[in-house]
Amino acid sequence: MGQMTRKRIKLAIVIIFIPFVLFTGDAVEELEKQLNEPSVSGIEKARLLTRLSELTQDSEPTKAVKAGKEALELLRQLDDPSQEVRVLLALTWASQNIGEYETALDYGDKTEKLALEIDDKRSAGIVYNHISRIHFLLGFLDRSLEYALQALELSETVNDKQNIAEAYKNIGNVYDELKNSKLALTHYLKSLKILENLGDKKNIARMLNNIGNIYHSSHQHKEAKEYYRDSLVLSEEINWKKGQAGTLINIANIYSELGKSKRALALNLKALPIIKKIGQKRFLAILLSNIGVDYRMLGQYKKALRYVYQALDIAKEIKNKDIIRNFYEELSYIYDAMEDYTQAFFYLKEYKRIDDEILSEEARKNISELWTKFDSEEKEKKIRWLTQQHRIQQLKLERQELVRNFLLLVSLLILVLFIVSYNRYRTKKKAEHQLKESEQKLRAMNISKDKLFTIIAHDLGSPLNSMLLSSGFLEKKYQTLEEEEMKDLLHQIYENTDHMAKLLDNLLKWAASQLGKLEVELETLDLSQLTEDTIELITSSARGKNIHLVSHIDKNTLAIADKRMVETILRNLVSNAVKYSNNGGEVHIFSKSDNNLLEVTVSDSGSGIPTDKLNSLFDLGVHNSTRGTAGEKGIGLGLVLCKEFVEKNRGTIRVESNTNEESSTGTRVTFTLPTTPQKEEQANC
Repeated sequence: MGQMTRKRIKLAIVIIFIPFVLFTGDAVEELEKQLNEPSVSGIEKARLLTRLSELTQDSEPTKAVKAGKEALELLRQLDDPSQEVRVLLALTWASQNIGEYETALDYGDKTEKLALEIDDKRSAGIVYNHISRIHFLLGFLDRSLEYALQALELSETVNDKQNIAEAYKNIGNVYDELKNSKLALTHYLKSLKILENLGDKKNIARMLNNIGNIYHSSHQHKEAKEYYRDSLVLSEEINWKKGQAGTLINIANIYSELGKSKRALALNLKALPIIKKIGQKRFLAILLSNIGVDYRMLGQYKKALRYVYQALDIAKEIKNKDIIRNFYEELSYIYDAMEDYTQAFFYLKEYKRIDDEILSEEARKNISELWTKFDSEEKEKKIRWLTQQHRIQQLKLERQELVRNFLLLVSLLILVLFIVSYNRYRTKKKAEHQLKESEQKLRAMNISKDKLFTIIAHDLGSPLNSMLLSSGFLEKKYQTLEEEEMKDLLHQIYENTDHMAKLLDNLLKWAASQLGKLEVELETLDLSQLTEDTIELITSSARGKNIHLVSHIDKNTLAIADKRMVETILRNLVSNAVKYSNNGGEVHIFSKSDNNLLEVTVSDSGSGIPTDKLNSLFDLGVHNSTRGTAGEKGIGLGLVLCKEFVEKNRGTIRVESNTNEESSTGTRVTFTLPTTPQKEEQANC
């Protein structure tokens, strides 16, 4: 949405909504005054308490819960299901606002059941949106999307524009969390258009904030701040404290990302008393953690610890694993900065433990199947090891028997006995050597297993979950989707499938290499031809980003290596260069000879790799998969596989990177291959 549209929203709101703030504040005071009158009782008191709960569910949710519970007790004696539905709706939303998610879901289930019993479809649609929001905050994106779609369908049947807008917002939230900015923005704009027509100032402020989040996630800080400031102005005009605090925190996050920690801290501290008064626990926990991060960046570690520990206590109280995991990670950063490495390692392990618990059930199932396979192989290894131990014991017994016979033999048999003993000794040494080799192979298998689990857990879980949600949404809404939306969903499913296919291809090659089933077949290769073949293969993806692929390798540039492995190396390196290059960039491949080695370099014009990540690029235990400049997903195993194949071909690989914004040299990956056969190979020829 452009600047002109935002100005138009501001003008329309000023004309229509100036009386709103005074009306709401006066209404709450008037209701409390009437409730204090002795003559008020029965149905009239229940009606006043219901209205009080509805008016304060956002601004003072604790007060709303208290009023709602009192109203609920009265209404159950009066048998007024319609009024009871209104109270349950307010209790659902207010309980969510103070972080009591289990209680909120319980109220939501009761609301749904009662609303459907009395055929109140509008209220049922509203509570579906409430439940969608709660599941989103708990991290259950599939359930959140499911309830949002139910809310949209039911609200459209009764033409409830307000709730239709809320459903579009909730769907957008799910896609934003899945990093699908395009679909998220599409649904946010649909919601905003409806809200403009309704003149709903508070929800327009909410939506401007959400759209700002989209630009924030894309690192378009200028545009994000414009939307946040517009949202802040609207929130201040209607005295919406929660909206003010949320927007202040978002602007603070931008300053934090830009390295302006003092400005970020000032905004977060300004938001803190507002959030404490509102009493929303999840919101308060996140804010306290953000303040802790600001203090850490400013070197004030004791203050940082105090705020993050407060945040952790609240997160544990509301049992929110997503933010508990993040707080453990922040504590490890603080202790690392304080050089207290014992505590840093402890909280890093806690972060990993919680992260593993959040794995999807599908990922757990896949891991369980792989574990069964590896466990079976380990048992076979153990059986062979025990067999060898038994053989060694037999050899010892045979040797003892020979020693006894030696005492009975005469000198004529001394030479024969010596020969037999010597042969037995050699057999024993050979068996012991085989046993050691088996133990080493078993350890290597265990290490390979752990590394393989790490890759699968991190890089298959996310695309599987995303593809499941997109295909589910497509199944339920395909008849009402526009052509462009249908294309976007199909493209997302294709990208996730392609990503998993590439990852599995690399995993299979790497696993074959680790298990010793991938033999190196050396032959003389023309690197010029292999490079041209690779460029032809990747040209289509490069063309999508207007990236020019250039080979500077002369014809008949020869090396001795395995053709399949070199093709895999070139394909991974050139694909990475395209992924991390900006639109309109260039990727160059060139070579030079150095003694008996050929150096091949792939150079891109991207933004480079941070220095602190260079040393861990080839470590399988470190998760270095990141998105490309156009949001492309990383495969997570490419560089590890390249290093494995280069070393199998008697070469080396290194990475150099320039992160200077004024330079366009980007990242250079160089690997070497031999140009002459080894002495053993020459003898065989």
